[in-house]
Amino acid sequence: MIETTVFIILISMLLIGAIILPQYLIYRSVPSVVQILRDQDAVSEANAQSVESLGLGPKAKFRLGFKNYKPKALQMLSRAGIVKVNANSEIYLSEEDFAKSKLGNSV
Repeated sequence: MIETTVFIILISMLLIGAIILPQYLIYRSVPSVVQILRDQDAVSEANAQSVESLGLGPKAKFRLGFKNYKPKALQMLSRAGIVKVNANSEIYLSEEDFAKSKLGNSV
């Protein structure tokens, strides 16, 4: 009986970790992405840059170590309207929208 309870608790903790941990790591990558955009001066449509030139594109499929969550963080910022895309498919940070968002208070 105790083994079954311990097993259920362990499986529950693993499932919660598999769902919550990646979301936390993406959220934790947001300040890095914003800082990269600011450092590269990609804060207006005139100064927009490609994802590759900013180093925010997906990395190699097979690599050892921790996963790079910056592309997912960039995707999240884009969906929130904080990172905009111009006609040439280049991206830039909208400082106004970032300041209005919940994320603007945390960075």
